[in-house]
Amino acid sequence: MDLNRLAQKCSTVSHLKQLQAHLTTTGSFKSPFCPVRSKLIEFYALFPLPHQAHSLFLQIDTPSTNDFNAILRGLASSSQPAAAISWFHRMLRGSHKIDALTCSFVLKACARVLARSQTLQVHSQVVRCGFAADALLGTTLLDVYAKVGDLGSARKLFDEMPVRDIASWNALIAGLAQGNFASEALELFKRMREEGLFRPNEVTVLGALSACSHLGALKEGEKIHRFIRDEKLDMNVIVCNAVIDMYGEMWVC
Repeated sequence: MDLNRLAQKCSTVSHLKQLQAHLTTTGSFKSPFCPVRSKLIEFYALFPLPHQAHSLFLQIDTPSTNDFNAILRGLASSSQPAAAISWFHRMLRGSHKIDALTCSFVLKACARVLARSQTLQVHSQVVRCGFAADALLGTTLLDVYAKVGDLGSARKLFDEMPVRDIASWNALIAGLAQGNFASEALELFKRMREEGLFRPNEVTVLGALSACSHLGALKEGEKIHRFIRDEKLDMNVIVCNAVIDMYGEMWVC
């Protein structure tokens, strides 16, 4: 039986219980080499059935990082994201090894519940464990700082990042635009274009247009609109609507 394929087909609690019963009766659940075990825990946490996920977890003699990541990932995407943060602290208290995925899952939970202090704690673990060079994790952390309103930490992290990608620029531009730092958002947009390492995309111009709306900066908005047309970004409906909204707000003002 292909357990991975079976796990992917689980779409109801009944399916999960059938898979659990199979893993238990065959003894597969106790095996550290059973990847479906982690998937089952994740599914229970996601549904959300945190008590069931917890009960399963307690049956594992020596839980691996993957097992912890499974419950963190499920809870972070569930209706109870704060529970993922509690599990992360439990993981640290037990001196269990964390990895970059562990941090990314708990950061998602932090963003959903706007947990600034917990974000700072995760950041300290990222630095301590040597994950700071992970560009994807760095961008995730920057995005969370912006969402929880800690734009000072977001800007500092951006300046210190050894490697940036377009998502890093976009996260900070959007965060500044939405956090009453619209002028700084436009300056960052200009800097991005001047440096020329990345071409602004649909997400970039949405942040820049938002900044223009907040400032009532019609001339800057017109420049960005021309850029959008030149780059054919106006093929995106969301971008088109953002342009219309910007001009509409200017007219109201």
